[in-house]
Amino acid sequence: IQSKIEAKKQAFPKNRLIEHLANCATEYQCPCAQNYFMGRWEAPLPVSGDCNARCVGCISLQDDKPDLKSSHNRISFTPSIDEIVQVAVPHLQHAPEAVVSFGQGCEGEPLLQTLLISEAIEKIRKETKRGTIHINTNGTLPRRLKVLRAAGLDSARISLNSVRDKYYEKYYRVKGGKEGVLGNLKESVKMLKESGAFVSINYLMTPGLTDELEEFEALCKFVEETGVDLIQWKNLNIDPIYYFEQIEFEPTGNNLGVAVLLDKIKERFPNMKYGYFNPSLDPNAKSISA
Repeated sequence: IQSKIEAKKQAFPKNRLIEHLANCATEYQCPCAQNYFMGRWEAPLPVSGDCNARCVGCISLQDDKPDLKSSHNRISFTPSIDEIVQVAVPHLQHAPEAVVSFGQGCEGEPLLQTLLISEAIEKIRKETKRGTIHINTNGTLPRRLKVLRAAGLDSARISLNSVRDKYYEKYYRVKGGKEGVLGNLKESVKMLKESGAFVSINYLMTPGLTDELEEFEALCKFVEETGVDLIQWKNLNIDPIYYFEQIEFEPTGNNLGVAVLLDKIKERFPNMKYGYFNPSLDPNAKSISA
């Protein structure tokens, strides 16, 4: 991979985003950053150093807990449109199952850079129609997502740890968020689905909470109301005792077990997809393009 990194740097010597991704690929072993240099699958486009949430388990910033250190550093600059396009266009043009995605572990909330992203998407699509343009987001700013959808965004993955208001709000701690902020997230999913976009939820799960009967019922209601296409079941990598303390978890004792939960969701929603990665939606981008 090192030779491929050097080749990209030589091709775009002034591109700070490529330099940033090179560090992600080597220092942090980021699979998406490695994909970019290997010319395959999903490539990352981090753009935002700021965030509108203060997630308990944030992996790029823990500024309110001096005894905790984030696992890696957040992007320290805002890429230009040209820097974004230089990364995105060749990847979309040539990579198999090509996806480029805004919203990475090394940044904050990409929707805080809506104008930059929308202009970048428009410029990317002027150069290539191939591949999928995607965003990973907390989904709490539906009007901004609507702007990106209008610009040409193809898909979105929206993260949440619970579909119950209390546990969601205690974990995400959205800045300026009032009670019911989970409703903004639902509005985002509904808007995207109504406009024809593909929507996943990044469901950060912890046994004990995620497999409670009450959570299952709330998840079923969420799926029925929004029409989400895919659930990416992700382990929330956090000490469960600390996590439960932070969200003030009150267990009911009505637990299904994770395996039963997965089966019951499939029984209730036979067309629901399960997965771990953001899919390439373009049938013409399944193989390597010369």
